[in-house]
This record gives sequence, C-alpha cells and structure tokens, in this order.
Amino acid sequence: KRQVSTQSTWGVKREKNRIEAMPHSFTLFTYPEHTHVPKIFIAAKLAGITLTLPKGLTAESATVEQAKPEFRRKSPLGKFPVLDTGKGYIFDANAILRYFVRLTGDKLAPADTVLASQVDQWLDFATNEVETSALCLVGPTVGALEYNHDLDEKARANVTEIFQALNLYLETRTFLVGERLSVADVALTCALVPLFQLYADVAFREPYPNVCRWFATTTNQPSFVEVLGPITWVEKAELKAGGKKAGKGKEAKPEKKDKAPKEEQPKKEKAPKEAPKKAEKPAEKPKADEPEEEDDAPKEPAAKNPLDLLPKSTFVLDEFKRTYSNKDTRKEAVPYFLEHFDPEGYSLWWCKYRYNEECTVGFKTTNLIGGFFQRMERMHKYGFGSMLIAGEPNLHGIYGFWILRGDKIPEIMEDVPDTENYEWTKISWPLDDATKAKVADYLAWDVPIEGQPLIEGKCFK
Repeated sequence: KRQVSTQSTWGVKREKNRIEAMPHSFTLFTYPEHTHVPKIFIAAKLAGITLTLPKGLTAESATVEQAKPEFRRKSPLGKFPVLDTGKGYIFDANAILRYFVRLTGDKLAPADTVLASQVDQWLDFATNEVETSALCLVGPTVGALEYNHDLDEKARANVTEIFQALNLYLETRTFLVGERLSVADVALTCALVPLFQLYADVAFREPYPNVCRWFATTTNQPSFVEVLGPITWVEKAELKAGGKKAGKGKEAKPEKKDKAPKEEQPKKEKAPKEAPKKAEKPAEKPKADEPEEEDDAPKEPAAKNPLDLLPKSTFVLDEFKRTYSNKDTRKEAVPYFLEHFDPEGYSLWWCKYRYNEECTVGFKTTNLIGGFFQRMERMHKYGFGSMLIAGEPNLHGIYGFWILRGDKIPEIMEDVPDTENYEWTKISWPLDDATKAKVADYLAWDVPIEGQPLIEGKCFK
C-alpha cells in the first residue's frame, strides 16, 4: 500500500537489485506452543520469509533436546527458539526479528537510523515490560506459573502503567513507528494478546481507547489473522490465583481495578468541590488543589474552539483515516473519500513549499515536514494531510494535499509558524476528473508527483 516500486516510503531510495526480492527459507528450532512463535511467524510472513519447524518437537520433548550438547552449541543456555540461517545459528526471538529486518530491507522496519532504533526500543519494551508482567498475571490461569500474591499485585500496577503510557503515545499515531506496520507492532501486539484475552476486560479497557484502536488495527491485518486467528477480547476477567492465596488474589483483582480510576479521574472532578470546604482548615489542601485548577484552565478553551462549534458534518474524518491506514488506497480509501466527503463541513487544499529551491538535502527536507507536523499537534482532530517530497536527491520540492475542518485554514493552523512557508490553494468541489486523479496520486504515493519522481511521503492524521 502506497509503496513506490523503486523507493521506500520510509525515506530512503532502494537499489534495483533489492535484497528483499530474494526468497528466503529457514528452519526455526522450537516447538509450536512456544510463546514467541507467533511474532516470529508473523514477521516472516510480512517479509516473505518461509519458516519450517522440526518435525516431532513438542513442549515435552523440548526439555530433552535442550540438554543435548549439540543443541547447546546452537543456543548456549539451551533456550528456544533458534534460527538456522544456513550460515550460522541465531538464538533469542528479538535477535531473530532483527535479523529479518536486516535481511529484508524496509519491509519490517524503516531504514532511517533513528526510526530503526525506535523499533528496537519497542522490541525491548515488549519483552522486558509487557511479557514479564503478563506472565505474572495470566501465568497461574494457563498453568505456566505458580501464583504469588506480591508479584500479582506488582504486575497489575505495571500493566496499568503500561496501558496509560501506550494510550498517550498512540493518541496521534496509527502505528508505533512511522506510517506503516513494523516489526515493533508485531512484537508488542503479540505480547499484549494474553492480556486482552484474559485480563484487560471491558472495565479495564475503557480508559484506553487508543490502545484498543491500535490493537484492533494490528490484529486484523491478514498476517496476524493467519497466525493468531481471531482474538476474543475478555468481557470479565476471572484469573485463577491458585493455592492457599486464591481468595486473596481474587479480592485484589476488583480492588485494583476500582482503585485505579478512583485515584486518577476524580482528582480533577472533585477538586473544585473540596477547595471551598477545606480552604480555611488545612492550609496545604487548597495549595495542592489550586495548581490542579490552573493546570486544567488551559484545557477549557479547547472545548470552545470555533471548529467545535461548526454544524456536525456527514464526513467522519476518523473513519476516513482508518480506511486510508488499513485499506488499499486506490481501491478503497479514495472511493470512500469521494463518496463521503462533505464540502459543507470540510475544505480541500493543495500546498507547495515556498522555498523548494533550498531543498537539496533529503533528511533536512524530511525534518522540515516532521517539525511542521509536531507543531500541528492541536490539528489532529480537525485535519488530514499527505505531504510528498518529489524530485531528485540533490534538488526536490515539498507538495501536499490537505483535508481541513471548515471552509478556510483554521486559526490554530495559521498560528503554526511553518504554515506561512507554504502556498495554499483551495480546491473547488465537486472535483473534475483531472483533480480526482491528482488527489488519488497524492494519496497513493505510487506515481510521480508534479512530473517528478516521488522520493518520500509523510502523512498527518
């Protein structure tokens, strides 16, 4: 989707003899039930790699295999999984994923150094933060771990913190890194699967809509469905504690879920009520409450944004963004846009960078767009943009197509200094055939733009 045949939408041109075009087939030494098998197989499918498992190896027979000297030469501690590359052995699931990334170019991760490092950080986050806590919570239920009250309590707190952090991070992102699905999404999704199946029930999930949206997006990708099958989200968590502490564990469960919302949400709701009552008694309480009121004050004008006062539009921007992110651009996203766009509620714009003659270094041009997007944080709810870099590596230009709430460029967008660095041209509706084709090109990223080779595309959504 939206990939240019001779270049990468991650921003780095690829050679014609790309190594990812080469077929790869390896043997993965492990048993089918191993917890890391799904993420390795999903990554392999995304990269076009064929994997086979040794015949007859099961969880029971694996313990015998682990003790054999010949296996220890492949994996020093006798741990699964191990990949036989034909040139050497690689043990540890994340190491295997990183090998797939290096082997297949930008199919699994961006080529940009910073973005590639961000993928690495999420691989480690999934293993060190999520998998550990998930095992402590669901391990007793699936028979993988004995119940420990202290570990259970700590794991619950960790999982709540993880979901809070992810919900904030994913507020303006479809995927963890860049504009496309990467191996980072694969690893973290697989780490969260047991939590969504056994622990993160309806009440727990409610405060984390961004995490749920992202998880639904990834698990509905064909490669995920093929490996994981349909994921059933738990309605009411009923984890087994086991042993003498079973009752204690069951009590901790509802308490932990009730306390988390009560400690975080009512702080802001009850502050105004408590301040007048306790202002004269403890001098410290009003001081603690007053800063919270001041912190909340800047948020109030957001509700009075003129864009929020406009009549409700029949064009659901978020639905278009989801269609654009998850469906084929030309076959589904563009037709959806043309069918549902509401010219009364939104306006369309072309933009062109005023100083294209200065765009001579690729990464600097990419940073121009990235900085623009960062300073447009308040516009995510009200706009969508496809920004393209077209031309040659040493001389190129920035061009864009935007969907904006209202009939003019919003004030909160005009307040962004970068906006004036672009020439903005309003597009008349209905679109003629030539304009429809141009819009499709700007969204699809698969043909030259403005008569120039497309180098890179970045999406604001």
